[in-house]
Amino acid sequence: MAFGILEGNKLDITTEKTSFVPGESIRGKLMLTLGAPKKANGLRIMFYGEYTKRSGKSSRTVRIFEQTIRLGEAKEYPAGTAIYDFELPIPMFKRSDSPGIKIGPFTLGGAIDPVAMSKWYLDASLDVGMELDVNKKMKISMLI
Repeated sequence: MAFGILEGNKLDITTEKTSFVPGESIRGKLMLTLGAPKKANGLRIMFYGEYTKRSGKSSRTVRIFEQTIRLGEAKEYPAGTAIYDFELPIPMFKRSDSPGIKIGPFTLGGAIDPVAMSKWYLDASLDVGMELDVNKKMKISMLI
């Protein structure tokens, strides 16, 4: 079947905690459950931050940081449950000293600090090529 959900395929992410500060590492486990063996291009987990940038009536999502680690290579993953440990170091983010945009001797208010305004996620995926990937997304808190 093409729909991974119907085959009993599932990814779960657990972490030691859910709130982090720059300079720490996110440590956790990724639990992959497959209802049947599955050929895949690899297993990965990504940590990223993004915010919504608004301009007039339009808006777009801007990714300000992304870090990916591979937990498994291209191979056939067996049916059943496997657990993968991971550790993602969080960099020290440089923040603006003052809000606003500096133009010469003037500072215009109203600008946002992208780091402070971002939402932060862990996103795990088993890339199965032409089928639906098995994936899981988890929101985490970044105390900046």
